[in-house]
Amino acid sequence: MPTGASITAGQGTTSLTCNWGAAAGSVTVRSVNACGQSAAFSKAVTLATCIEDEGGSLLRNPELEAYPNPSTGSFMIRSSEAGSFYVMNSLGQVVEQVMMNASNNFHHEITGLSAGVYFITGNVNGQP
Repeated sequence: MPTGASITAGQGTTSLTCNWGAAAGSVTVRSVNACGQSAAFSKAVTLATCIEDEGGSLLRNPELEAYPNPSTGSFMIRSSEAGSFYVMNSLGQVVEQVMMNASNNFHHEITGLSAGVYFITGNVNGQP
């Protein structure tokens, strides 16, 4: 494995887990038993690169959670980003709009909904 990578579990078994580090490289393996050993087999591993938007910040997918699911008409929504979020009924009608930001700690409780299916959608930094 490349410099910076370390095996965290499974060395000497048929599978392993490792912390890779920041450098691309190869994993090389060979089988060993009482009859001898096989030729080495290598697999190149490349790392995903971060995509930057025009402003130079890293693009990321905001996380949105609703819990508990199913609920009894009261549930929490939590976001990893500030934005406008909409709770819609099964007809697509907005039943509640929620602004999430640091002042409400990116949490909001929804209460008083009648039984049914609801959807949550939102806009984070102007992006749906």
